[in-house]
Amino acid sequence: MKNILLAGLFAITCISVQAQDFDLNWGTVAKGTSADALYAPLGWVNGNYYTLKVDGGDGFLVKFNKELSLVSQPELFTNEKSFEAEFAKVFNGKLLVMNSEYDKALSATVVKAWIYTLDGKPTATKGKVVSKFPVDKSRESEEVNYRVSGDSSKILMTMDHNMPNKEGAKFSVTVLNSSDLTEDWSTQTTVDYLDTDFGLLSSAVDNNGNVVTLAVVIGEEGKKLAAYSTRAIVFQGTSGKFEDREVKIEGKYISSAFIRFGKDNKLMISGFYNTLTEKGKSKGIEGAFIASTSVDDLVSLNMELIEVTPTLRASITHKGWLSTDDINAYHIRDIHMRPDGSGYVIAEQRAIYRNVDGNAETRTYSFNHMMVYGFDSNLHIQYLTAVPKLQSTTMSSPIIGVGPVSIYTWTNAKTRMAYKYNSYQDVDINGTVYLLYNDHRDNGNALSNDECKNMTNKKNANAVVVAVGPDGKWEKTTLFAGKEVDVILESSSCLPVPNEGFIISAEKGKEIQLGRLTFK
Repeated sequence: MKNILLAGLFAITCISVQAQDFDLNWGTVAKGTSADALYAPLGWVNGNYYTLKVDGGDGFLVKFNKELSLVSQPELFTNEKSFEAEFAKVFNGKLLVMNSEYDKALSATVVKAWIYTLDGKPTATKGKVVSKFPVDKSRESEEVNYRVSGDSSKILMTMDHNMPNKEGAKFSVTVLNSSDLTEDWSTQTTVDYLDTDFGLLSSAVDNNGNVVTLAVVIGEEGKKLAAYSTRAIVFQGTSGKFEDREVKIEGKYISSAFIRFGKDNKLMISGFYNTLTEKGKSKGIEGAFIASTSVDDLVSLNMELIEVTPTLRASITHKGWLSTDDINAYHIRDIHMRPDGSGYVIAEQRAIYRNVDGNAETRTYSFNHMMVYGFDSNLHIQYLTAVPKLQSTTMSSPIIGVGPVSIYTWTNAKTRMAYKYNSYQDVDINGTVYLLYNDHRDNGNALSNDECKNMTNKKNANAVVVAVGPDGKWEKTTLFAGKEVDVILESSSCLPVPNEGFIISAEKGKEIQLGRLTFK
């Protein structure tokens, strides 16, 4: 691929960039938008492209035509003090927005839903309460996570309560019907593990409303490490009753994993493993795995493993600033499946560091290298490779009060801002996986983490694409150098378009500009 410099081309309203392997065509600068706002792509509907814009405490539905020029951006009214959105998706030609907040009178975290036409008009005067999670706010977590079934008919909401001290682990599960937002079933469950030893890894819901939650039970260093196990909490039917089953790789422990329902409602499980020894945890993952099974079984796993080679391990080794647990902390968004049963997995090493000092809370979000592995229709892993990358964002928020009466002011908007220029997007085209992200402009073709500079400032960012071929070999191409052309990629706002490329969202001065990136 060729490196492309767009300097000087933005003087006109619509530009086209061509190279041997792709086309990048820009729409006009969207006047009246804000580069300080946060955008969540919603996709194409009837030839128009939609994105949700959250600017301060206001929400807008932004509409672009097929040339990616701005058409309208009506404000979305909620009858609340401010607009927030944890979940947004277009169902049956209407926009569904959901958000949770703590209700002191109910001693519960309440999830509300709003439905809008694609003209931005609400279908009701106020939000509909779709779920209530009883929670003791003073001692439990209240973060809600959302997943959608394969046919989009079910919406799964889960909450890990993160119980304090040495209490039993507790989490809540609710399944909604997306057609009318009625509750299919709901439960709050306590399992027979101390919360300090228990953590949810991933959850999935099938088209019938059955739910599987994957969790890890952590063993202690030394001989007690044998207590380490990975559990599948299986909810079948609508009763809320569950079975606790072990997902086991003999002699290994699973350090991170992801689950989803695949073809014929098989449960797909994929992630990374380490060797289980009496000496404790090894530093760094030892291999990747993928498996399929029936939720009625979970013992007869059709499992494939691939080891991390010494060369690959050297490329992802850091200079000692990550702990063992952080090194093993990989985030997997999905197990990407093709119609023939083959697919790929991308895992990004992530870490969040939190510090409370005086009257401020500071968080650093790190988004590091990506592990990519592909598998064929028989679940045989064809390759395992790593793409070096270092990104981080540090932000602070004030703390009001002192001691036990302190009020932490960290908001969901701040968390979303940490992702704005970081992480990546991916798309699969004819067996080649394309990764889109911001890289430090001095990184060039760095082949290891130690060669990478950390992208901590958007002014140092280049928008790049890495193409990972079916053999695992990859190549990096610079799309544009942000500082030189005053265009900054907002990676979190870009949309993968299957078998085509990406809709790119970028800051152009104080406004935004969309582009269509198409791979040949």
